[in-house]
Amino acid sequence: MSSDSRENARENKTHSVCFRLQSNQDVESNFEVNSTCLLGEAIERSGIKPRDGSLIYALDNNGISLDNNLPMSNVPHRLLLGPSDKISQVWGEKWANHLGEANDLRKGCIVVPGLEIGEYSTIFIVPRKGRNKSHYGYKFSQFGDHYSVGNLVYVKAPVSDNSVYLFNPKSGVEDIKFQYVHNDIDKIRGFWGCCEIISYNPEGRSQLRLREDITPVPKRFKPVKTNNLMLKILQQVKVVAGPRQKAGKKKQLVINNYQAINDKLMIGQGKIKYGKALIFGSPSVDTGTKLGNLVCSSRNGRPALVNLPGYRFGMSQIIKVPQRGREIDLHHEKEMKNYCCTILQKPEFDLEELRGRWVVAKLKRHIKYKRAFEIIGLPNDFS
Repeated sequence: MSSDSRENARENKTHSVCFRLQSNQDVESNFEVNSTCLLGEAIERSGIKPRDGSLIYALDNNGISLDNNLPMSNVPHRLLLGPSDKISQVWGEKWANHLGEANDLRKGCIVVPGLEIGEYSTIFIVPRKGRNKSHYGYKFSQFGDHYSVGNLVYVKAPVSDNSVYLFNPKSGVEDIKFQYVHNDIDKIRGFWGCCEIISYNPEGRSQLRLREDITPVPKRFKPVKTNNLMLKILQQVKVVAGPRQKAGKKKQLVINNYQAINDKLMIGQGKIKYGKALIFGSPSVDTGTKLGNLVCSSRNGRPALVNLPGYRFGMSQIIKVPQRGREIDLHHEKEMKNYCCTILQKPEFDLEELRGRWVVAKLKRHIKYKRAFEIIGLPNDFS
């Protein structure tokens, strides 16, 4: 079968869908969709969206909305439609130093930057609570540009790099990328605070910065220590040292006794100088499987984790789920450059629970993201 025939067969494949309203599960919609249809498009076609424009999403078992950009082939056949547990519509009741307060029947007190007394707004509730158990959130617009220059939001300083992600009502997840601007970001990593949007371009670069006049950083605040921060500290105290690896460069090792475990996913096992290793990905066109990049040492009986430097759709890779967002870089060996890949959200793998952990993912083509990683398991599933 030619590639065009395979593509046509894939596009003509259909999936049955059953949506039910969370508020009244007697109301349901059953229909067929094309395999290329996205979740958001299917919800629009269901015919059971609220006519008043209320935000409604397909929900997972925890009441968290699924990404509307997921293809229908990657989500369960039966899904509940309802409001996200992270969204609320509130009236401003109190105001002090640019911080408004509102009350929600489910959440109780919610602190919202920029919410004025008497103002009615839709807000996104962040996973942060104050000492008095109050929640925090920020405003967004359901229509047009969801954010504007001058808007105040409540976000966490990135634990790594300088990117944060705000809620996108179109997709139902936090995927609108902003650059977090700060003179010395390593000193505030992990700090929750009020930030002001200083530039916003849905198609380009967007930036926000911390408003320390509203939420000052406590003098005793201890930032989350990242690899970048630890490297900076080591470099500052270094007096005499030998040659050092460049920051961010993976340690390349010789692989011996390579044996394939799963040819389809390109998963194998072998030996490196540190002992046994699980090996993932496509071999380099130049070195075969002789060289690999060590991404994680062995621990608790689990072998070391090694990525091969080749690049091929369908291959597996060991990747670390970022603390925020779903984007990671994949190095292309031939072109000597990095490509941005998006981690797809799947019902069986909760990204929030996996953040900061190593997972096994398959590289695949994607209609929207071009290159995407689909999580297929944890390292222990293959060791």
